[in-house]
Amino acid sequence: MTKFHLPSIEKKHLQEWGDRRILQQILERNQRPADNPRGNFVFYEGPPTANGKPGIHHILARSFKDAIVRYRTMRGYRVDRKAGWDTHGLPVELEVEKQLGFTKKQQIEEYGVAAFNRQCRESVWKYLDLWQDITRRIGFWVDLDDPYITYQNDYIESLWWILKEVHGKELDGQPMLYEGHRVTPHCPRCDTSLSSHELAQGYKDVEDPSVYVKLRLMTDPEQSFLVWTTTPWTLPANVAIAVGNDITYTTVKLGSGEKLILAKDRLEVLDEEYIIESEVKGVELIGRQYEPLYRLVVDDEKAYRVYAANFVSTAEGTGIVHIAPAYGEDDALLGNEHGLPVAHSVNQTATVTADVPGQGKFFKEADDDIKADLHDRQLLYKEGLYTHSYPFCWRCSTPLLYFAKKSWYIRMSKLREELLANNEQINWVPEHIKQGRFGEWLREVKDWALSRERYWGTPLPVWKCTQCAKQRVIGGVEEFDACTSPRNTFFFQRHGESTHNQTSTLTSQDLSDKYQLTEKGLKQVEIDARRYKEIGLDAIYASDLYRTKQTAEIIAKTCGLTVVYDERLREVNVGELVDQSEASYFALFSNADERLNKRPAGGGESMRDVRLRMVAALKDINSKHAGQKVLIVSHGDSMYALKTGLLGYSDEQTAERYHEEYIEVGDSWEFELPRRPYDEEGRLDLHRPFVDEIKLVCKCGGEMVREPDVLDCWFDSGAMPLAQWHYPFENRDRLDAPGDGYGSNYPAEYISEAIDQTRGWFYTLLAVSTLLGRGTSYKNVICLGHILDSKGQKMSKSKGNIVDPWEMMDKWGADAIRYYMFTINQPGEPKRFDEAGLEEVTKKVFLILWNVLSFYKMFSGDAVMVKKEPNQVKHELDRWLLSELNALTRDMTEDLESYQVVNAGRRISSFITDLSTWYVRRSRERFKAGDVEVVATLGQTLLTLAKLLAPFTPFVAEELYHEIGGEQESVHLVAWPEAGEADEALRKKMDMVRRAASAGLERRAEAGIPVRQALAKATVSTAFDSENWMSELLQEELNVIDVVWIKGDLIEVELDTEITPDLRRRGLARELVRNINALRKEAGLTPADHVMLNWESDGALWRETITEHGEALKQSVHADELKEGRIEADFYKELEADGQKIWLGFSK
Repeated sequence: MTKFHLPSIEKKHLQEWGDRRILQQILERNQRPADNPRGNFVFYEGPPTANGKPGIHHILARSFKDAIVRYRTMRGYRVDRKAGWDTHGLPVELEVEKQLGFTKKQQIEEYGVAAFNRQCRESVWKYLDLWQDITRRIGFWVDLDDPYITYQNDYIESLWWILKEVHGKELDGQPMLYEGHRVTPHCPRCDTSLSSHELAQGYKDVEDPSVYVKLRLMTDPEQSFLVWTTTPWTLPANVAIAVGNDITYTTVKLGSGEKLILAKDRLEVLDEEYIIESEVKGVELIGRQYEPLYRLVVDDEKAYRVYAANFVSTAEGTGIVHIAPAYGEDDALLGNEHGLPVAHSVNQTATVTADVPGQGKFFKEADDDIKADLHDRQLLYKEGLYTHSYPFCWRCSTPLLYFAKKSWYIRMSKLREELLANNEQINWVPEHIKQGRFGEWLREVKDWALSRERYWGTPLPVWKCTQCAKQRVIGGVEEFDACTSPRNTFFFQRHGESTHNQTSTLTSQDLSDKYQLTEKGLKQVEIDARRYKEIGLDAIYASDLYRTKQTAEIIAKTCGLTVVYDERLREVNVGELVDQSEASYFALFSNADERLNKRPAGGGESMRDVRLRMVAALKDINSKHAGQKVLIVSHGDSMYALKTGLLGYSDEQTAERYHEEYIEVGDSWEFELPRRPYDEEGRLDLHRPFVDEIKLVCKCGGEMVREPDVLDCWFDSGAMPLAQWHYPFENRDRLDAPGDGYGSNYPAEYISEAIDQTRGWFYTLLAVSTLLGRGTSYKNVICLGHILDSKGQKMSKSKGNIVDPWEMMDKWGADAIRYYMFTINQPGEPKRFDEAGLEEVTKKVFLILWNVLSFYKMFSGDAVMVKKEPNQVKHELDRWLLSELNALTRDMTEDLESYQVVNAGRRISSFITDLSTWYVRRSRERFKAGDVEVVATLGQTLLTLAKLLAPFTPFVAEELYHEIGGEQESVHLVAWPEAGEADEALRKKMDMVRRAASAGLERRAEAGIPVRQALAKATVSTAFDSENWMSELLQEELNVIDVVWIKGDLIEVELDTEITPDLRRRGLARELVRNINALRKEAGLTPADHVMLNWESDGALWRETITEHGEALKQSVHADELKEGRIEADFYKELEADGQKIWLGFSK
């Protein structure tokens, strides 16, 4: 055995797993039902975004996922391990904006949406290598070769289908997907709405100005309503005030003679003496008018009046609420109820636009200007600061603005009861999340603000007619064909044979007649012309080079058409290779990437350049025709480049299929171009701006254009159970089959993420499945607490307390981190990460286990591993260990079946401690004596332990499995152990013996007598009947000659502490054994190495000890002889007792 160094062990097994294709073997086994007798276990991987580096918290989540998945695989389940990547949304856009130096949305429009989204597509893979590396490094086995990716067309198409389904549903006569004008949380920096679950992730405690403002009555300028607000910037948008019908309001007269109206229960806010003049109920104030602070609304009788509202309270403020329907949800509801006008003083970028104080400033910065103006006009009664929780953008940390505008919503509030009912079907770990954090969220669920005024995301599949405003939701790309103008059929014709084809010469962009059609080429074209006449062409477009002009004109003359020439249809520009051989061109490229992207010197074009211009030409041509037959005459390479784009070939496919699918001279291919969003290279791309180019035909004859928004990226991840399989366009059997059907992938048996996902992925998964009437999409969830630093502080770059996961793995190993995460505390609790914990795991779990393994291998030899049950072995210690092993297997199985990962993990460490400190220590003499059964028992235990450890510490388990002689390629290919019977009576008795031993050792410590000093007797009180083996164990453990048992309810131990001369010599003999064995260890000897031991002493005490215990001493220290007399020894020791000395020594 090599020295235990976990990082080295892990790297070895990573290599071996790859070489032996262990994960691939498991994935292949999924296709064979016979290899998975228990059927399906469905696991969903919550998709991370790869444009940020993975952190230590990702190891936490991925470890908890992996443990359950590995366990279920070993239990005989088929487990699809599909990885996933979340690739859309604000996180990605903001990263790209930062890279490009953009600070506002307008810059994206100026840069170009296509170019911006192209940058986003590349950005999401910025740290892909790191993510894949850390996933493999920690032993998290997911299929990284076949992940779902949320930006892929198939994924988006499934999302569109879901939204069409939602759009078709109504509850109480109201559509589930609707466009509404509502106050919604709005990020002015990102210039987009946010959903309630996004809002929940960004609250911060802040200090805002607290102002009390006077609104003068129209009928009496000396009398004012006193209103309180913490958002002075909203005061210019005030159009009403609200009171409570049943609240008592008081008119008070101040010393200045001014009168204020406020709730009687809020008089405490007044800072001066006053006289109460009158009291009325709020209902009596309804309809009274006041002078506006800033008259943004004119000629509206409903404005600047008092209204009743049930949200008014006297908990704070003045009991009178300022109403600005443009910037408050309650305000907007009240405004809608009474038909109040909406006055905007701030735009969507949070800039004050109205002619009011603070104009041109950011909304929060205008607070001081408003306060100063009100103060100057004597309308500010008092001001202060107010600490409260305020929402900030979850991605860019800008303070949010509640803003009245149009957005698209899903009416989740109508599904509140269904959401709660589905939640009842979910097993939450920890359990309190179900009715607590998650249940409370569902009970207060809001409509889902679905649309985002952004760019990189799944486009909202809603088209609206510009004439009649009718809406249409597209649920799949094929639907475009039914609601757009008729499709065109294209014929792509390569010119006939030319003189340059005969010599395989590269040509230029020369428009001259240098290269003409040959006689053969002319005949080819004439035949084609007659065919096209029969087809009935409607239009002809051609490259303006001479050979294509000749070809096109012959066909045009035959068909009676006119040719339109387009230079974008020309041959590839080969630069300085003009007039050279074709072989010189192909020699430029050494791989697929170069074949597509490398440009010949001298201004040449790459294949990608050609594809771009050919696609641009085709798009223009296609837009000019509807339901027609169009001929395009071009060149071989140019048409191949176009074809690879239209058929969606990858770079590798483009290079590989060149010779197979190249269009020869005089040949053609036909293609019915569907109405689809194609990017610049002719590839299907459902993103903006390409999808915006698709115009539908309305039944009224008008044109339908797409609503410009994209979807909340949380909808992407919430729909992954269906979208990852491109449902319902493919894989219906995976998702519509009964839950126990082999290969079924719905719902998930298990998911796991951090606790903040209760308002994120956990919620959106349940929301989407409930919307579709599919119940819950997951049955069991482990909800993980956040990782903090060792002092309990949140980790952040600014604090400098971020832990580098790579550094920790290189130092301690991934399994140390995994096991630490599993056992530090219960999963839902915050975890204070402390490197000292990794050291403790290494020393108290792994090194102890390795010492046991090392001890076993010293004695195992060619031992045959035979599994036995406790009743098949004789010795009580062996029976006890096998009983404990069976109990461990049973309890861990029960734990993992109920997702109690922490409990299962902790059981292992307790067992390893007992294995080392009790079983091995108490069995050493049997090992030395060559007892076959004790060796077999420990071997069986270690082999089972390897299997039990596999879900938790896959590397340690693998190493242990192979060191112990496991027969299969990997422990991860073997079955989970089945728990046999445990001798519970024996377990209880052994527990009593160990507790008695602990009590006896405490008595020794109290008396100051070391264990190596033998004592005459221990008296043990216990309710158990004594057995010989119990006495023998206690005699050895307590180093006593006799054990006396007495009956008693409690376990108590008393020691006879009198040390007789005989007992003294016994103690010295043990001292000799201890010291000689220390010398053996220093010499590097194994139990198989025997020595010749010499001794010398003039002390009678030592000589008597040697005489009485010499034979036992020889056996204990593996000495063949014990000879008196000092020699030149390599290893020696001198001891002293009672003033007498002894010398001992030996040579190797």
